Amino acid sequence: NTLGGNGEEEGIVDIRHDGNNVPFLVLYEDFAHVWEDLSLAAARTAFGLADQDRSKGELYLNTWVDGEPNRGRPIKGAKKQLQYQLHVVRTANDIEVSVQTDTDTLASLDIAETILADLKKQLDK
Repeated sequence: NTLGGNGEEEGIVDIRHDGNNVPFLVLYEDFAHVWEDLSLAAARTAFGLADQDRSKGELYLNTWVDGEPNRGRPIKGAKKQLQYQLHVVRTANDIEVSVQTDTDTLASLDIAETILADLKKQLDK
């Protein structure tokens, strides 16, 4: 690992919380490497990767049905079906990843913690 421009080691993955206790993932690498690593890691997690749009900085995870990850298609008649997305943002010092239900809405704290912890576990391998 080498030191990034902010003094942090490149390749380090950390889960942090903002002032509202919303979790987000912090990565200290360039965007291209982070994008590739996140795509591969998301595909290996319990929820899996459904689609991605690099121009928007969005990775779309497979649908969750009634609170559980569902790698298949949405199930008709299920009470609650959500597709979470990872929103990837480049800041001055790092890359930050949040979990959202759509482009304007953050996922609930417990779901975000679960997804980010699983993602961090895959990225740390």
